[in-house]
Amino acid sequence: MKKFILCIVLVLIVMLAVACETESPPIYVGVIDSGISSNVIGNDRVLSGKNYLTEEFDMSDTEDRIGHGTAVSSFITGSKAAGVEGVCPDVKLVPLVYTSVDSDKKVIGGTPELAAEAVLDAVDIFGCRIICIASGTKQDNEKLRDAVKYAEDKGVLIVSCAGNSESDEPGMMFYPGGYESVLCVGASDEAGERASFSQNNEAVDILVQGTDLRLVTIKGTKIRGSGTSYSAAKAAGAAARILQRYGGIDSEELKAALIDCSDIVHGMPVLDMGRLDVWEPDNRVIFITVMCMTGAVFFAIVVIIAVKKIKVYKGSKDNKTATADCGR
Repeated sequence: MKKFILCIVLVLIVMLAVACETESPPIYVGVIDSGISSNVIGNDRVLSGKNYLTEEFDMSDTEDRIGHGTAVSSFITGSKAAGVEGVCPDVKLVPLVYTSVDSDKKVIGGTPELAAEAVLDAVDIFGCRIICIASGTKQDNEKLRDAVKYAEDKGVLIVSCAGNSESDEPGMMFYPGGYESVLCVGASDEAGERASFSQNNEAVDILVQGTDLRLVTIKGTKIRGSGTSYSAAKAAGAAARILQRYGGIDSEELKAALIDCSDIVHGMPVLDMGRLDVWEPDNRVIFITVMCMTGAVFFAIVVIIAVKKIKVYKGSKDNKTATADCGR
């Protein structure tokens, strides 16, 4: 009986540990941008993706010719070539090229329709749990809106930037950041204040430090720069870092987790990277469930012990009666 009780206790301890923290398989982050320089970021961190500019490039050509996608990616995973540590080095990046330059160095693509196609593929083909779109358009686009809704329904978190034109276009909304389910990220300065260039409107969910940064180039060097694109990339890396520890949470819980890891400055959440590894989900429901199961198991043990004792007692009484009868 003692061995049986010990086994039950051990099983309950394991169940409680699993319930409190569930690790996930590798996290795939779709980077819808200008591509990724795999040599700069690291071949082990960059998976095969897709190029949507098939009139100019092969579909499998996802090398970065502009530099924006590589800079964005370096904030998520870091860069081995540049010696830069990212927010979540173990994440796997899926390059989805929707803008680049042609042979004349003219920027091509970058349309919301191509972005929408990339979002759908990120969800259905590449199995991404997080999608980083560090760019935006001023026009609400039906195909992009529908693709974002599809990702939301599948539990995929889209992270996008707020925009950098607040000084010239105050309050301007950029999409997909303007859609409710998207985590819209603005830039803060080193003091935690909103950067002057960062859009200020109701779509912005959170601020992440985005000024005086070291950007990784496609040559593996570093230059100075600022922008909400890089703030969004940091937020995507932060989301991936939490998702690695708690793979069972959905996109809304993931958004809420980043807000929980923030300080409120002038009414706006500003992400504190130092809180990512100590954040824990609300386990009250899990805890209550486990406690109920524990109570039920121990109740069953008590019943089993009680029944056995009753049987032993009856057997002992019967033996005494039989002995008494024999002595008559």
